[in-house]
Amino acid sequence: MAPAPYWVFLVALMAAGIAARLASSRLPVSSLAHRLGPAEAALAVSALLLLGFHCGAMFFTAEVASVPGLSRPAGAVDDLGRASQLVYWLPALALLLGLRRAWRPALGALAAALVAVGVTMFWSFGLTAHLAALATAVAATVALAAGFVGAPLVPRRG
Repeated sequence: MAPAPYWVFLVALMAAGIAARLASSRLPVSSLAHRLGPAEAALAVSALLLLGFHCGAMFFTAEVASVPGLSRPAGAVDDLGRASQLVYWLPALALLLGLRRAWRPALGALAAALVAVGVTMFWSFGLTAHLAALATAVAATVALAAGFVGAPLVPRRG
């Protein structure tokens, strides 16, 4: 299990990215930014929730399993079998699809980080390598979202 400061760091990193994005009405590199459509935003957010569930089921098994209705899915994820792979790789792909119009180098960095997380999780890598890949994926997601993604487009009612 990862030490508590690791998880505090990841939560602080996410909070800092959200705060930075909310504090500024302009994106740092607005010429490279794009707005998400409602479907893209829903896909990206759903993917992040599923990836968060996967991470929680792996590292906080007892806590996630104690939530009514999540015991069986959390157990399937924790087994690292086919179900676990589907619950990781499909949302990872969905996240990339939701952000597909993002600046290509940032999207490529996120894709590489997500592949590193999957490889270090499902192949014989140590926990340290997996935690480094996970932190890189979180940092890439936060950087991409805070720096290159504008607020979702909201359809006008007319």
